Amino acid sequence: MSNETTTADGGVRKKGKLGQRIAYACGNLGQSAFYNAMSTYFVTYVTSCLFVSYSKALAAQMIAVITGLIVVIRIAEIFIDPLLGNLIDNTNTKWGRFRPWQFFGGLISAVLLAVIFSGSNEGKYVTLKEYVDRMKDDQKAIYYAIGKSVDEIQNLPAMGKLKEKGYEVLYFLDERDEFVANTLMNYAEKPFQSVNKGDLDLESDEEKKTREEKAEANKDLLTTMKDSLGDKVKEVRLSSRLTDEAACVVADEGMSLEMEKYLANDPMAKGQGMKAVKILELNPEHPLFEKLQKLGKEDPDTLKKYTSVLYDQSLLAQGLSIDDPKEYAKSITELMMK
Repeated sequence: MSNETTTADGGVRKKGKLGQRIAYACGNLGQSAFYNAMSTYFVTYVTSCLFVSYSKALAAQMIAVITGLIVVIRIAEIFIDPLLGNLIDNTNTKWGRFRPWQFFGGLISAVLLAVIFSGSNEGKYVTLKEYVDRMKDDQKAIYYAIGKSVDEIQNLPAMGKLKEKGYEVLYFLDERDEFVANTLMNYAEKPFQSVNKGDLDLESDEEKKTREEKAEANKDLLTTMKDSLGDKVKEVRLSSRLTDEAACVVADEGMSLEMEKYLANDPMAKGQGMKAVKILELNPEHPLFEKLQKLGKEDPDTLKKYTSVLYDQSLLAQGLSIDDPKEYAKSITELMMK
């Protein structure tokens, strides 16, 4: 009886005894553990250099968990090797040899790294468990905001109401972090919610009733402003998230503003015209809103200019480009001269 078998890639593999299989598995175990641990340590080391508040203890725990998972997988392979050895160690694809333990080990590493974010309460990195554990009793979602820096996120117009209510916000400093939130969808039965998307549902019943009454009383104004913007926005409405700013642009359900920016810079997606469905929100408590009400009754043409300027300003505040910078500058000049 032959002591050899043919592998998936046409090679020859000897049927080893248990001791030989253990030696083979231990060799791969050492290699996998070393490279996964070192790559994870490198990521955490670089991160700790960039963000001094990063917990070294947490970094060590991450390495230990990932290495431990690799050890478990490799030990399990010793016993399943007689049945699945060829599948695990010799599965060829057109991209090269597929090794499941490395694939899933890398995936787990990425998830563990991705679920550690910077929180707004302490300005330090925080796990999702820590975030959920200290959520306020009336908080319904895990709020997050995306930006290139902490300062940029803190200055987002949409952060106003969240700060006022004392809700913690996760800071995603890489646009790709949103992919993680969209993939997970929820954590501990708490949904992920972008501060710049959809309805944040931050109002009490009384506040919501007051806003709806104001919206009904200013229905004609909001309709006129929507018509002047055309298909640039789905809706012009009164905001429940603004406190100090006069207006902001948010995304409807679906693609977010941050995803639009990411895809606009992605060479593979350029030219496809993928954009978020936008909504212009107005702060009914801001002094400018009274000006808009007056213009709606007395000077519709000037109201259109104000609407255009507010929309472009809101886009710029979100880090988005505007269609016609020259026209924007011209409109501001004309309004300043009045």
